[in-house]
Amino acid sequence: MLLTLATSLIANACSGGGDDTDDAAGSTTAAPIVTTAAPSTQATSTTTTTVAPTTTAAPTTTTAPTTEPSATDTAPPTSVDLAQVEQDVMDAVAASWDAFLEAARDPFNPQKLEQMVLTTSGSFLERSTQGVANIAASGVISRPNPEIPATIDFYEDSFTIDLEAGTASVEYCRVGSDLGVELGGNPDGTDKIVVNEHNAYHERVDLLLIDGRWISDSQTAFTKYEGALTCAR
Repeated sequence: MLLTLATSLIANACSGGGDDTDDAAGSTTAAPIVTTAAPSTQATSTTTTTVAPTTTAAPTTTTAPTTEPSATDTAPPTSVDLAQVEQDVMDAVAASWDAFLEAARDPFNPQKLEQMVLTTSGSFLERSTQGVANIAASGVISRPNPEIPATIDFYEDSFTIDLEAGTASVEYCRVGSDLGVELGGNPDGTDKIVVNEHNAYHERVDLLLIDGRWISDSQTAFTKYEGALTCAR
């Protein structure tokens, strides 16, 4: 079963081939209760005799005994909304690809490159940065395909999440359909389409939980399906 998120993705840039290809409170113990009896002092005196003051017993302090918690009185762990975590992971993957494509469409804009840094790390960021650099050097800029929307279909049985370690991974089928255009390449000065193809890619992204946010850290490309809109997984 596929969970579908519409997102903008490029057809070929930043996609690899083959396996292992990278693309881009504790518990609180309550303070012991201390009970102190308030001291009372009585003094009686006359003009001829002074009576030594009678003082009540010294105040007593009672401290609750400290015991190790047993299995029955240990507070249950905080529950985790796994569905929400999975959604956060999917959103993070989609955001990383969107950031890449936004940079591919405007490769000379440093703000677009900064957005990639916010959503990716590791080899994913390295490959994305190199992909944008290649696009800028070629002069063929990415543009959205008005006829074929780009999508990512996540495989809901492929999630691997370890919150203690701060890692996650998910597989998906990504359709890359952006056009490649040469700016002003036509005789009349309009943009010339030089790449018009779409492909489907079966891939996996490994993520890291950094400062409470999931970040795409590496990518593994399994299979490229040329001219397809789905993956035969």
